[in-house]
Amino acid sequence: MNFKEVQAWNTKRGYSRAGQRIAAGIDENHFVTFADIDRMIYGRITERFNDESTELRRFVMWHYDRCNYDDCATPVNLIFLANKI
Repeated sequence: MNFKEVQAWNTKRGYSRAGQRIAAGIDENHFVTFADIDRMIYGRITERFNDESTELRRFVMWHYDRCNYDDCATPVNLIFLANKI
């Protein structure tokens, strides 16, 4: 999967010794795929990301906390990135 932008962060939530590491990528159609490697949750947010109105981290966490995403196959490149933080 190719992304035009990727970011990774740690929410510091207590899901593992490492916290909660998440990486997210925006595709060419402005959909966001994310990987929560500590809880092994991988999803694609069903709403398009408008980068002019909010930051990616806030967008992902808002949808993640409300389960506004579809499960997806493991995005290996995002898992690799999240493991680096």
